[in-house]
Amino acid sequence: MVKKRRKKSKIYFGKPTEDAVLDYLQAETLAEKHKIFNERMYKPFAKLIENIVFTYRFINLDDSVEDLQKECLSHVYMNLHKFKPGKGRAFSYFGTMTKNYLIQKTIKKKKSNNNIYMIDEMSENWVENLGVDKQIAKDRTDEINKDLIELVIFHLDQNLVNVKNHNEKKVVQAILYLLEHREDIDLFNKKQLYVLLREITDLPTKKITQALNKIKQTYYKLKSSYLTTGSV
Repeated sequence: MVKKRRKKSKIYFGKPTEDAVLDYLQAETLAEKHKIFNERMYKPFAKLIENIVFTYRFINLDDSVEDLQKECLSHVYMNLHKFKPGKGRAFSYFGTMTKNYLIQKTIKKKKSNNNIYMIDEMSENWVENLGVDKQIAKDRTDEINKDLIELVIFHLDQNLVNVKNHNEKKVVQAILYLLEHREDIDLFNKKQLYVLLREITDLPTKKITQALNKIKQTYYKLKSSYLTTGSV
C-alpha cells in the first residue's frame, strides 16, 4: 500500500512560530536568541512582512521589496522584547507593528514630496491631477479605515483579560466577533448593529450602550494617536 504524502501546511506563521517567539523571550543569552530567530523565526517573519507590503501596496515606496523586508525585520527584531505573552497573538502584534512602521515611512515620504505636488497643481494639467489626487485621497482614507479597524481589534483583543465587568466583557467579545467577520455581515445602520449585539450578548440596550461608550472612547484615542503619529 502506497502511503499518501502529507500535504505541506500553507500556514507560514502558525503555532511553531508563536512558540518560537515565546522561546526567544525566555532565552537567557544573546546567542540563544540569535539562534532561535535565525532558525525558527526569520522565514515566517519575512513572509509576514512581504504579505503586508503587497497587500497594503507599500510597493509604491521607492525601496525594493527585499530592502523593505530587511528594514522591517530589523525594526521587528529590535522590538521583539515588547511583546507580552498571554495578551494576544504574536502574528497580530507584529503584523500591526510592521504596518504602522511602513505607514510612518509612507507619511515621511509624502511630506518630503510636498514641493512636487505644488508644482503639479500649478501645471496646465492641474484639473486632471486634482482628479487623480481625489482618488488617491479616497484610497488613502479606505486604507486608514482598514488600519484603524485592525488597531481596534488588536487593542480590544490584547486588553480583554483586563475587562472585569462581565457585561462589558460580553460586549467587547461581540464587537470583536463582528469586526473579525465584517466582510460577511451587512450592517446598514446603528439600529441593526444593536439588534445583532442584543442577539449575541443577550443584554438589554442600556447595558450595551454603556459598554459601547467605553469602547468608543478607546477608538477615539487610537484614532487620534494614529492620525497624529501614524502609530499608537
